Amino acid sequence: MAVSTRPPDKFAFLFAGENNDQYKADLRKVLETLIIWYGYMPEQVCVRVPFPLSNLTGSIFSISGLDIDEISGADATELKSSFQTELEDFINMAKIKDSGLLPGELNTTFFYFTGEGRVNPATSQYELQIGSPGGSAAYVNGVWLKNRIYGYDTLFKDNSYIHILMQQSYGYGMWQDVFSLITDVNLRLTFTVACNTGAANPSNFAGSDFTDYWTRALRFEQRDRTGSGDFIYADQENTGGAEPDNNLLISLKKAYLFADAFTHTSTEPQYQVMLPSGDPSDQYLGLPSFWIRDGDEPIPPEISDYWWESKDIFLTHPDGPDPAEHDDIYHANTQNDIHIIIRNNGTHPVREFYSGTIVFLTGGGGVGDSVVHIVNVVLKPGEAYEHIYPYNFGGTEVHRCIKSRASLEAITVDQLDQNGVNDIAWLVNDRSNEAQRNLDPLPVSDKGGTGAGNTIPEPGNGKADEAQPEKEAAPPVDDEGNTVQPEGTTESKTTSNLRNFREHAIVIRNIFRKKKKFIVTFPEDFKKSLKYCRLEWCEKSGKNGKYRLLKPLDKNPPYLEFELKGGEAKEFIIYASLKPGKLQNFNLKIPFEILVETATVKDEIVRLVKGILKKADIPDYMPFSGFTIELSRAKGTTLYGTVYDAKRKPLPGAFVYFYSGDRYQSAIMKTNKYGSFCVRDINPGNYILKAGIKGKAIGEAIIYIGEGETRRVDLFSGRK
Repeated sequence: MAVSTRPPDKFAFLFAGENNDQYKADLRKVLETLIIWYGYMPEQVCVRVPFPLSNLTGSIFSISGLDIDEISGADATELKSSFQTELEDFINMAKIKDSGLLPGELNTTFFYFTGEGRVNPATSQYELQIGSPGGSAAYVNGVWLKNRIYGYDTLFKDNSYIHILMQQSYGYGMWQDVFSLITDVNLRLTFTVACNTGAANPSNFAGSDFTDYWTRALRFEQRDRTGSGDFIYADQENTGGAEPDNNLLISLKKAYLFADAFTHTSTEPQYQVMLPSGDPSDQYLGLPSFWIRDGDEPIPPEISDYWWESKDIFLTHPDGPDPAEHDDIYHANTQNDIHIIIRNNGTHPVREFYSGTIVFLTGGGGVGDSVVHIVNVVLKPGEAYEHIYPYNFGGTEVHRCIKSRASLEAITVDQLDQNGVNDIAWLVNDRSNEAQRNLDPLPVSDKGGTGAGNTIPEPGNGKADEAQPEKEAAPPVDDEGNTVQPEGTTESKTTSNLRNFREHAIVIRNIFRKKKKFIVTFPEDFKKSLKYCRLEWCEKSGKNGKYRLLKPLDKNPPYLEFELKGGEAKEFIIYASLKPGKLQNFNLKIPFEILVETATVKDEIVRLVKGILKKADIPDYMPFSGFTIELSRAKGTTLYGTVYDAKRKPLPGAFVYFYSGDRYQSAIMKTNKYGSFCVRDINPGNYILKAGIKGKAIGEAIIYIGEGETRRVDLFSGRK
């Protein structure tokens, strides 16, 4: 059996038997540790004291939802009865397993008792003080406590890991004489105890020594192991091989060892454990869980998006007009910052973890630019850390997909690339620590083309013929053959290839070793989208590079189906143009989900999800990846500049070649008598500019130009 990572599966009962500063400080420190550092839900933490609550100081005692109350009674019998009722009510709550608990996982229930203890002079039994009704101390013995915690309801001990910490003198006697004698081989119990070195100190605002250091251990404070600057965290304590010593987790034994190192002589602490055969020896109050949100996991007031549109992954551009602006467009030839928000939604803090990210072409993975960083930061449950990757974008495509993962264990580049895997780790619903951001913005300049007919090229016809640069660079003409080159520009008849439509590459890769069938599903309302645009899926056909239009199967939803060998990739081209007068005041998002067949891995999926699904419940295809095309009518951009020869003199009559970032659209124009060129109202995005004259290359530049911007780009002979 295993402990879960989830807050709903954690319960705690905290009790102080006397009203003095030492014990109240104990309660405060343990309560803060559980709620702030271990993600325990206040509603499932019961704090009980035999004195007025007004005597408890500290904001943690007034946190919203905390179950805190005073137990009372006119005499010892009534107080004992009240205490019994509170314990049993708590166990009635803690014994129930939440429906979200995975098979093989149990609740975690922690009991903390601080106060005075004694050996009863009449019975020689070890006892815990629970209050002083009428001025006379009242006690319960170990047998009574065992009958409440262990003997009250078998469902509680069957559904729980039970952890007890007693900060009181003579507390170890309760283990020796009572709890250690339990013979239940299925009981899961840890018992930590430390003395209070005599009577309580009413002026000890720091609390009991052992509890103080125990909570410090759980909060990732350090101790000097050798006295010579060898500082360690509690997760690095040496258990003699009984537990992992490098897993960055603080077990209850390691917390005990940390506190024992400071208080061994004064409090004589002890740690004991009873576990069924086969259960892990390392026991925890909780475990961390990393969460990078999928797009369909909004935090209000956010709205839900498609799962591959993570809101925790975004880009900024330090050199852009607004360095804080988020977008999904890679700026060529400059730094882009990839931001990954990593959350700990578990029940254990972390002080070190791995963050791995791969940047790749669309389609669920494949070889790309992978980076792995070790993050040294303390991240408590409920907290988020924003990790920033400075990414020098070497390509010119306007878009890349991002997949990011966070883990307490090492992440390798191979794991990110997923090159030739043969498992079902791609199962989306089982990867809360991983997310994708696959949103392809396609801003389209809405200005009309120049020249006869103002026609928009058909798919595959948006490239200038570089074998005939003179012809392609000729000025545009109207239907009567008159030159209609806009004043102040060097527009040619091919510059219309750079506006009014976009062509965009989509690459889908089979990351598995074996041949797989894939499906790309279209949105159910895809036909409605066609009121605003023309959108075609294409693939190159034959050596001549001509496009073949692909038609989805007329199903609900429509889809394309294809098969890929292990490691094989398939490139598609998305062609999109806007219809006149449409899409004026909003962006049009068109989602496509990529599914992969499950026929050969259904048994593995059943094992992976630990029995949550039966084989018959697993669909024939499951999510693999997805991407969204986002069309918008954009303000056109302007590019201008001058071409210079090797002597830095302007070159009239030089050809200037314009390529869109992914090279699916291109145009050619000529410099004027001043050696200058200018084109207006083209699509925003990445561009590659080259210049040449008489078949000789002169210069090259790679730039990004945003919507509505004007940019000067000069080309120099011999410079790239």
